[in-house]
Amino acid sequence: MDARLISLTIIAATIGCADAPSSSSEAEVKECTSCIRWVHEFGPDSLTSPLVSALAAGNKGTFVIGGRTSGEEDDFGCGAVQTTDHAAFVARFTSSGECAWHHELLPTGQPDWSSRAETKAIGVDAEGRVIIAADVNYNVDAGNGELPPAGSDPDAAELLLAQYDSKGKLRWAKRFGAKTTQGSPRLTPTALAIGADGDIFVAGLHAWAASFDDHDLPSDGSAFVARFSADGDVRWAKEAGSEVRITALTVTEDDRVVAVGTVGDYGVVGGSGSHSVFGKTMEVPAGADANLLVASLTATGKASWVTGFSAIEPHVTPSPGADGKTVAVDADGSIVVGGTLSGRITIGDEELAPAEEEGYASYVARFGSDGTPIGGFALQDRSEVRLASDGDGVRAVSGSEDSGLFIGRLSESGLGQEKSAKSAHTTVQELSATSNGSLLMLVAVGTKGGKAFGKTLHRGQAALIYRP
Repeated sequence: MDARLISLTIIAATIGCADAPSSSSEAEVKECTSCIRWVHEFGPDSLTSPLVSALAAGNKGTFVIGGRTSGEEDDFGCGAVQTTDHAAFVARFTSSGECAWHHELLPTGQPDWSSRAETKAIGVDAEGRVIIAADVNYNVDAGNGELPPAGSDPDAAELLLAQYDSKGKLRWAKRFGAKTTQGSPRLTPTALAIGADGDIFVAGLHAWAASFDDHDLPSDGSAFVARFSADGDVRWAKEAGSEVRITALTVTEDDRVVAVGTVGDYGVVGGSGSHSVFGKTMEVPAGADANLLVASLTATGKASWVTGFSAIEPHVTPSPGADGKTVAVDADGSIVVGGTLSGRITIGDEELAPAEEEGYASYVARFGSDGTPIGGFALQDRSEVRLASDGDGVRAVSGSEDSGLFIGRLSESGLGQEKSAKSAHTTVQELSATSNGSLLMLVAVGTKGGKAFGKTLHRGQAALIYRP
């Protein structure tokens, strides 16, 4: 067993400056107001009101967002949104936070109340092309004419995959769905990643049989990973298994795909036992309702290994569990995951658990490139954690309604002293590392609003760039 520990050396607080001391929890932390390059707000108390679901950094400091419009004065700064609410959108911004272009995708051919469209995942390739994975139904125009449903039920949720060039012109768009009218069919994306060769990887959920051209998913499955060429052609689609949810993807330098999520039914008693995941057997420990899932797939989609926590013991809740929400690959090839746990688990030489009287905690855990568990730590007063690779390693951002945000970097020398300060009631939703060492993050701000980084944040969401 590799005895390395994961360390979180905090490089900012409130968010603070990079030279903040780490030896004492009582140490003064100087607020780093100059670390924030800009803030762009979305939400009920700002000028724009969409629901932002996805965010990704592009080249030269640009970034893109996607989500669903609200119909309440949505304006990204490059023209008012023309559709009513519940339209999917994609918008690209310059390195200074100014809107360069945006598109809306609203299903047509049915009453407004039954339309469904939301950009669930987004990415930018090395050429600056923007790829979106959206949840849509009925007819949808992505920018070059309407695309009809791919499946048999026009009301069913389907996957729309589209690519735009850096100027916002649609290059191609394709739809995939469930070719059945039984039950409530659906095929919806949950995560997207882009490989070094420009290939596109999408994970998602499905109900009943679903198809990716000639690649069919079984009717008794629930989650998938699919690989597409840079032109949107299907290379392969793999079933993950029933009672499986995949929430994050990343691609390694050697073209392996790492999928992170959950096996079992988190929050529902009775998920323990053996599960088939990508064709391999994985256990949800006795007494638990769900387990973390980490899976490594080859370039052709074959599972090399799947793993999770080997034991999950009760803590406060009677049926404990753990999920995975975020993943990054460290410089040494190890895999770092983050999520939520409601029980007491052991990984490597570390025991992780929520605080004594708390039911849940965020955690960070490290696995070797072969799936061997290495170590981890719990963030006991943090509701969410997100990870991103920046070329030099893995950086983490975490926050909570009570404690505000902090930024840290993972190392092997032990758990560094956490440095944070109560600022805005803020939680992190999405995180992406830019090419110049900055961090692009999407945060949710609580109803009280407040100040963070010397900036006033209002109730809603905010995209911001942090650069120490």
